[in-house]
Amino acid sequence: EYFDRLPLESIQLPEARLNDLDDIVAPNGRSKFSPSSDFKWASQDPRLMKGAVRAYLAATSYADDCVGHVLEALEKSPARDNTIVVIWGDHGWHLGEKNHLHKFTLWERSTRVPFIIVAPGVTQPGARTARPVGTADLFPTLAELCGLPPAAGLDGRSLVPLLRDPRHPWDRPALTTYGQGNHAVRSERWRYIRYADGGEELYDHERDPHEWTNLAGSPEHAAIRAEHGKDAVAMYYGNPNGHNFATQIHTQMFIAMLDTQRFFSAGSVDQQPKNLSCELLYGNAWAFPIPDLDRCDLFVCMGG
Repeated sequence: EYFDRLPLESIQLPEARLNDLDDIVAPNGRSKFSPSSDFKWASQDPRLMKGAVRAYLAATSYADDCVGHVLEALEKSPARDNTIVVIWGDHGWHLGEKNHLHKFTLWERSTRVPFIIVAPGVTQPGARTARPVGTADLFPTLAELCGLPPAAGLDGRSLVPLLRDPRHPWDRPALTTYGQGNHAVRSERWRYIRYADGGEELYDHERDPHEWTNLAGSPEHAAIRAEHGKDAVAMYYGNPNGHNFATQIHTQMFIAMLDTQRFFSAGSVDQQPKNLSCELLYGNAWAFPIPDLDRCDLFVCMGG
Protein backbone atom coordinates (compact mmCIF):
# COMPACT_ATOMS: atom_id res chain seq x y z
CA GLU A 1 0.00 0.00 0.00
CA TYR A 2 2.67 2.52 0.99
CA PHE A 3 4.92 1.63 -1.92
CA ASP A 4 1.94 2.01 -4.26
CA ARG A 5 1.65 5.64 -3.20
CA LEU A 6 5.15 6.23 -4.55
CA PRO A 7 5.67 5.02 -8.13
CA LEU A 8 9.36 4.50 -8.80
CA GLU A 9 9.34 6.93 -11.72
CA SER A 10 8.10 9.71 -9.41
CA ILE A 11 11.03 9.43 -7.00
CA GLN A 12 13.47 12.34 -7.01
CA LEU A 13 16.94 11.69 -5.61
CA PRO A 14 18.46 14.16 -3.11
CA GLU A 15 21.15 16.53 -4.33
CA ALA A 16 24.59 15.00 -3.89
CA ARG A 17 28.13 15.33 -5.23
CA LEU A 18 30.35 12.35 -5.97
CA ASN A 19 33.44 14.33 -4.88
CA ASP A 20 31.84 15.56 -1.66
CA LEU A 21 34.34 13.77 0.60
CA ASP A 22 37.47 15.12 -1.10
CA ASP A 23 37.92 18.09 1.26
CA ILE A 24 37.68 16.02 4.46
CA VAL A 25 41.18 14.92 5.40
CA ALA A 26 42.78 13.36 8.48
CA PRO A 27 45.67 15.09 10.26
CA ASN A 28 48.10 12.92 8.27
CA GLY A 29 46.79 14.48 5.05
CA ARG A 30 45.00 11.39 3.80
CA SER A 31 41.31 11.24 2.92
CA LYS A 32 39.31 10.54 6.05
CA PHE A 33 36.25 9.02 4.42
CA SER A 34 35.34 7.07 1.31
CA PRO A 35 31.92 6.25 -0.13
CA SER A 36 30.12 3.67 2.00
CA SER A 37 29.65 0.13 0.71
CA ASP A 38 25.86 0.47 0.64
CA PHE A 39 26.15 3.68 -1.39
CA LYS A 40 28.53 1.98 -3.84
CA TRP A 41 26.07 -0.88 -4.28
CA ALA A 42 23.00 1.30 -4.79
CA SER A 43 24.76 3.77 -7.10
CA GLN A 44 25.47 1.01 -9.64
CA ASP A 45 21.98 1.51 -11.05
CA PRO A 46 19.66 4.55 -10.73
CA ARG A 47 16.79 2.14 -10.12
CA LEU A 48 18.54 0.75 -7.03
CA MET A 49 19.10 4.22 -5.57
CA LYS A 50 15.54 5.28 -6.35
CA GLY A 51 14.30 2.04 -4.81
CA ALA A 52 16.19 2.79 -1.60
CA VAL A 53 14.71 6.30 -1.42
CA ARG A 54 11.27 4.92 -2.22
CA ALA A 55 11.51 2.37 0.60
CA TYR A 56 12.57 5.07 3.06
CA LEU A 57 9.66 7.31 2.04
CA ALA A 58 7.21 4.41 2.27
CA ALA A 59 8.35 3.61 5.81
CA THR A 60 8.03 7.29 6.73
CA SER A 61 4.51 7.40 5.31
CA TYR A 62 3.54 4.36 7.36
CA ALA A 63 4.88 5.94 10.56
CA ASP A 64 3.06 9.17 9.71
CA ASP A 65 -0.24 7.31 9.33
CA CYS A 66 0.28 5.58 12.69
CA VAL A 67 0.88 8.92 14.39
CA GLY A 68 -2.27 10.22 12.72
CA HIS A 69 -4.38 7.39 14.17
CA VAL A 70 -3.11 8.09 17.69
CA LEU A 71 -3.66 11.84 17.41
CA GLU A 72 -7.13 11.34 15.95
CA ALA A 73 -8.08 9.22 18.95
CA LEU A 74 -6.59 11.80 21.33
CA GLU A 75 -8.54 14.59 19.64
CA LYS A 76 -11.79 12.73 20.43
CA SER A 77 -10.85 11.87 24.02
CA PRO A 78 -11.55 13.84 27.23
CA ALA A 79 -7.76 14.09 27.75
CA ARG A 80 -7.33 16.26 24.66
CA ASP A 81 -6.77 19.55 26.50
CA ASN A 82 -4.61 18.05 29.24
CA THR A 83 -2.09 16.06 27.21
CA ILE A 84 1.45 16.86 26.23
CA VAL A 85 2.40 15.29 22.91
CA VAL A 86 6.05 14.79 21.96
CA ILE A 87 7.03 13.28 18.61
CA TRP A 88 10.60 12.82 17.52
CA GLY A 89 12.86 10.51 15.56
CA ASP A 90 16.00 8.92 16.90
CA HIS A 91 18.26 9.81 13.95
CA GLY A 92 18.35 11.07 10.39
CA TRP A 93 19.42 9.09 7.33
CA HIS A 94 21.71 9.66 4.37
CA LEU A 95 20.07 8.89 1.05
CA GLY A 96 23.16 9.42 -1.08
CA GLU A 97 24.32 12.68 0.51
CA LYS A 98 27.99 12.58 1.51
CA ASN A 99 28.19 9.34 -0.53
CA HIS A 100 26.45 7.43 2.26
CA LEU A 101 23.24 5.44 2.47
CA HIS A 102 22.84 5.02 6.22
CA LYS A 103 23.18 6.89 9.53
CA PHE A 104 26.28 6.70 11.79
CA THR A 105 27.82 10.07 10.88
CA LEU A 106 28.12 13.52 12.46
CA TRP A 107 26.84 15.35 9.39
CA GLU A 108 23.53 17.21 9.22
CA ARG A 109 21.64 14.62 7.23
CA SER A 110 22.30 11.91 9.78
CA THR A 111 21.86 13.95 12.94
CA ARG A 112 18.89 16.21 12.27
CA VAL A 113 15.53 14.74 13.24
CA PRO A 114 11.84 15.71 13.46
CA PHE A 115 10.95 17.16 16.85
CA ILE A 116 7.43 18.30 17.69
CA ILE A 117 5.97 19.31 21.06
CA VAL A 118 2.34 20.22 21.60
CA ALA A 119 1.64 21.56 25.09
CA PRO A 120 -1.88 22.92 25.74
CA GLY A 121 -1.81 26.56 26.78
CA VAL A 122 1.87 26.92 25.88
CA THR A 123 2.52 26.19 22.19
CA GLN A 124 0.88 27.80 19.18
CA PRO A 125 -0.23 25.83 16.07
CA GLY A 126 2.36 25.92 13.30
CA ALA A 127 5.06 27.60 15.36
CA ARG A 128 8.67 26.69 14.49
CA THR A 129 12.03 27.66 15.91
CA ALA A 130 15.45 27.79 14.29
CA ARG A 131 17.23 27.43 17.64
CA PRO A 132 19.42 24.28 17.98
CA VAL A 133 18.37 22.04 20.87
CA GLY A 134 19.35 18.62 22.20
CA THR A 135 17.76 15.53 23.68
CA ALA A 136 19.26 16.42 27.04
CA ASP A 137 16.76 19.32 26.99
CA LEU A 138 13.73 17.04 26.82
CA PHE A 139 13.64 15.89 30.45
CA PRO A 140 13.79 19.38 32.04
CA THR A 141 11.22 20.57 29.48
CA LEU A 142 8.68 17.90 30.45
CA ALA A 143 9.34 18.48 34.13
CA GLU A 144 8.58 22.19 33.80
CA LEU A 145 5.51 21.63 31.62
CA CYS A 146 4.11 19.24 34.23
CA GLY A 147 4.78 21.62 37.10
CA LEU A 148 7.44 19.43 38.69
CA PRO A 149 10.40 20.91 40.59
CA PRO A 150 13.58 21.20 38.52
CA ALA A 151 16.13 18.46 39.05
CA ALA A 152 19.70 19.35 39.90
CA GLY A 153 22.71 18.14 37.97
CA LEU A 154 21.15 18.06 34.50
CA ASP A 155 23.09 19.13 31.44
CA GLY A 156 19.89 19.93 29.56
CA ARG A 157 17.90 23.14 29.62
CA SER A 158 14.14 23.53 29.58
CA LEU A 159 12.75 24.42 26.17
CA VAL A 160 9.60 26.02 27.59
CA PRO A 161 10.82 29.57 26.76
CA LEU A 162 11.16 28.50 23.12
CA LEU A 163 7.79 26.77 23.17
CA ARG A 164 6.21 30.03 24.29
CA ASP A 165 8.27 32.20 21.92
CA PRO A 166 10.20 30.44 19.11
CA ARG A 167 12.41 33.54 18.74
CA HIS A 168 13.39 33.65 22.39
CA PRO A 169 17.14 34.38 22.79
CA TRP A 170 19.11 31.11 22.94
CA ASP A 171 22.88 31.08 23.42
CA ARG A 172 23.32 27.30 23.54
CA PRO A 173 24.38 25.15 20.58
CA ALA A 174 23.48 21.47 20.20
CA LEU A 175 26.03 18.72 20.74
CA THR A 176 26.17 15.33 19.02
CA THR A 177 28.63 12.62 19.97
CA TYR A 178 29.23 9.52 17.87
CA GLY A 179 32.03 7.25 18.98
CA GLN A 180 34.49 8.16 21.68
CA GLY A 181 36.11 11.52 21.17
CA ASN A 182 34.08 12.49 18.07
CA HIS A 183 31.78 15.48 18.51
CA ALA A 184 29.69 17.86 16.41
CA VAL A 185 28.50 21.26 17.57
CA ARG A 186 25.58 22.85 15.75
CA SER A 187 24.79 26.53 16.22
CA GLU A 188 22.13 28.30 14.18
CA ARG A 189 24.54 29.01 11.33
CA TRP A 190 27.48 26.61 11.73
CA ARG A 191 28.25 22.92 12.12
CA TYR A 192 31.67 22.15 13.58
CA ILE A 193 32.94 18.57 13.81
CA ARG A 194 36.01 17.47 15.78
CA TYR A 195 37.26 13.88 15.59
CA ALA A 196 39.36 12.01 18.13
CA ASP A 197 42.30 12.01 15.74
CA GLY A 198 42.26 15.80 15.50
CA GLY A 199 40.45 16.02 12.16
CA GLU A 200 37.97 18.86 11.77
CA GLU A 201 35.08 20.02 9.62
CA LEU A 202 33.25 23.34 9.55
CA TYR A 203 30.19 24.15 7.46
CA ASP A 204 28.31 27.40 6.93
CA HIS A 205 24.63 26.46 6.74
CA GLU A 206 23.63 29.93 5.71
CA ARG A 207 25.53 29.56 2.43
CA ASP A 208 26.08 25.80 2.25
CA PRO A 209 23.05 23.86 3.54
CA HIS A 210 24.29 20.65 1.90
CA GLU A 211 27.64 20.78 3.71
CA TRP A 212 29.57 20.56 0.46
CA THR A 213 32.46 22.88 1.45
CA ASN A 214 34.59 22.12 4.50
CA LEU A 215 35.88 25.45 5.87
CA ALA A 216 37.89 24.03 8.78
CA GLY A 217 41.19 24.81 7.08
CA SER A 218 40.24 28.36 6.15
CA PRO A 219 42.24 31.00 8.13
CA GLU A 220 39.36 33.47 7.95
CA HIS A 221 37.14 31.00 9.83
CA ALA A 222 39.68 30.15 12.56
CA ALA A 223 37.83 32.14 15.24
CA ILE A 224 34.53 30.42 14.48
CA ARG A 225 36.22 27.02 14.58
CA ALA A 226 37.85 27.79 17.93
CA GLU A 227 34.62 29.13 19.44
CA HIS A 228 32.66 26.04 18.50
CA GLY A 229 35.47 23.80 19.71
CA LYS A 230 35.24 25.41 23.14
CA ASP A 231 31.47 24.88 23.12
CA ALA A 232 32.02 21.20 22.42
CA VAL A 233 34.29 20.60 25.39
CA ALA A 234 32.17 22.74 27.73
CA MET A 235 28.99 20.79 26.93
CA TYR A 236 30.68 17.37 26.82
CA TYR A 237 32.45 17.63 30.16
CA GLY A 238 29.87 19.51 32.16
CA ASN A 239 27.92 22.70 32.64
CA PRO A 240 30.05 25.59 31.34
CA ASN A 241 28.68 27.78 34.15
CA GLY A 242 29.53 25.31 36.87
CA HIS A 243 32.62 23.26 36.07
CA ASN A 244 34.34 21.49 38.91
CA PHE A 245 38.11 21.85 39.19
CA ALA A 246 38.86 18.67 37.23
CA THR A 247 36.57 19.71 34.40
CA GLN A 248 38.24 23.11 34.21
CA ILE A 249 41.58 21.36 33.75
CA HIS A 250 40.14 19.11 31.02
CA THR A 251 38.70 22.15 29.27
CA GLN A 252 42.03 23.96 29.29
CA MET A 253 43.82 20.85 27.99
CA PHE A 254 41.30 20.40 25.16
CA ILE A 255 41.39 24.05 24.11
CA ALA A 256 45.19 23.98 24.06
CA MET A 257 45.06 20.94 21.80
CA LEU A 258 42.57 22.66 19.51
CA ASP A 259 45.04 25.51 19.11
CA THR A 260 47.97 23.24 18.33
CA GLN A 261 46.11 20.58 16.30
CA ARG A 262 47.50 17.89 18.58
CA PHE A 263 45.98 14.45 19.03
CA PHE A 264 43.07 14.31 21.48
CA SER A 265 41.23 11.31 22.90
CA ALA A 266 38.23 11.72 25.20
CA GLY A 267 39.01 8.30 26.60
CA SER A 268 42.21 9.54 28.17
CA VAL A 269 40.29 12.05 30.22
CA ASP A 270 36.85 10.69 30.97
CA GLN A 271 35.85 7.10 30.27
CA GLN A 272 32.25 7.69 31.40
CA PRO A 273 31.16 11.19 30.32
CA LYS A 274 27.99 12.16 32.10
CA ASN A 275 24.61 12.77 30.55
CA LEU A 276 25.71 12.12 26.98
CA SER A 277 23.09 12.89 24.39
CA CYS A 278 22.68 13.79 20.79
CA GLU A 279 20.72 16.56 19.18
CA LEU A 280 16.97 16.79 18.78
CA LEU A 281 16.64 19.19 15.88
CA TYR A 282 20.19 18.28 15.03
CA GLY A 283 20.86 14.80 16.31
CA ASN A 284 19.88 11.46 17.72
CA ALA A 285 17.42 10.75 20.48
CA TRP A 286 18.18 8.75 23.60
CA ALA A 287 15.91 7.22 26.23
CA PHE A 288 15.23 9.23 29.37
CA PRO A 289 13.74 8.31 32.75
CA ILE A 290 10.02 9.02 32.70
CA PRO A 291 9.17 11.72 35.25
CA ASP A 292 6.25 11.55 37.67
CA LEU A 293 3.45 12.78 35.45
CA ASP A 294 0.58 12.51 37.93
CA ARG A 295 -0.49 16.04 37.08
CA CYS A 296 -1.34 14.95 33.52
CA ASP A 297 -4.24 12.68 32.67
CA LEU A 298 -2.33 11.21 29.75
CA PHE A 299 1.15 11.51 28.39
CA VAL A 300 1.88 10.46 24.83
CA CYS A 301 5.51 10.14 23.76
CA MET A 302 6.44 8.57 20.45
CA GLY A 303 9.80 8.09 18.81
CA GLY A 304 11.49 5.76 16.45
